[in-house]
Amino acid sequence: MKKLTVVLLAVLMTAFLATNVSAQGITGKGVKVGLNLANVAGDDVEDANSKIGFAVGGYLTYEINEKLSIQPEVMFSQKGYKIEEKLDFFGVTMSMKGTIGLNYLDVNPLVVYSLNENLRVLAGPSFGLFLNGKSKIELDIDGESEEEEEDIESDDLNGMDFGLIIGAGYNLGIVEVEARYSLGLKNAYDEDIDMKNNVFQIVVGYSF
Repeated sequence: MKKLTVVLLAVLMTAFLATNVSAQGITGKGVKVGLNLANVAGDDVEDANSKIGFAVGGYLTYEINEKLSIQPEVMFSQKGYKIEEKLDFFGVTMSMKGTIGLNYLDVNPLVVYSLNENLRVLAGPSFGLFLNGKSKIELDIDGESEEEEEDIESDDLNGMDFGLIIGAGYNLGIVEVEARYSLGLKNAYDEDIDMKNNVFQIVVGYSF
């Protein structure tokens, strides 16, 4: 039900924005590829480290006027985090390294404002649909290593993610480079666990 809700909200918002600027029509479309530096934040997060992933998707641009436009995009985005702990119990040394990978389909209806011919700022909500994930844990006890991998199911997380994207882009013609930050506003796991997805992205867009 939660997955259906986020998809419907995202589709309705994108359709609403597109309808309201349809007089100007589509002025651009293309694909985007990005590098993610993902992590989690919240009161229940301890010693989480950033995880590298990628994002890929497509976008449309609807021009409202010379300065302002709407840019809805759909992106496959890898989020998650890493953990690393080292403990010493009565002379026994144990270390643990873990990687939590979470894959989402993000729908981002962004508002873009052009400061000049090349420089733009952007902001907007991000609606994420959880697709799948994997956890990888490496244990080392006094030099003896053990590795475990486990799939993360949709029942283990909230089916939907929600956040706010802010960023800036530099236009090089048919290519644009963006730096953006996605701030999580909804807990990724249980509602009682304060742990939200945060992602810093470098995105390259190609228009055609």
